[in-house]
Amino acid sequence: MKVYGFNDVGPHRGELLCTQVEPRDLDFGMESLAHHLSWEFAATSFKEAQKQLLAEMVASDIDPELIRAIRQCKASYVPEV
Repeated sequence: MKVYGFNDVGPHRGELLCTQVEPRDLDFGMESLAHHLSWEFAATSFKEAQKQLLAEMVASDIDPELIRAIRQCKASYVPEV
């Protein structure tokens, strides 16, 4: 199962991450999984991760070009780590 999210520098770099996890890894919740991956946020939905990253980028007053790039990003563009 794919999980999308970002680490602590994701909002400043405009960077989403993606990885494959076993379904049993979701048993303890997304916060626990994010912690295990050393991410700030994790979700099974690309749109949910994108929305959260955009919210943090806007709140941190990040460069509008980076925000625009994340808005135009598609799940297939995010490399697996």
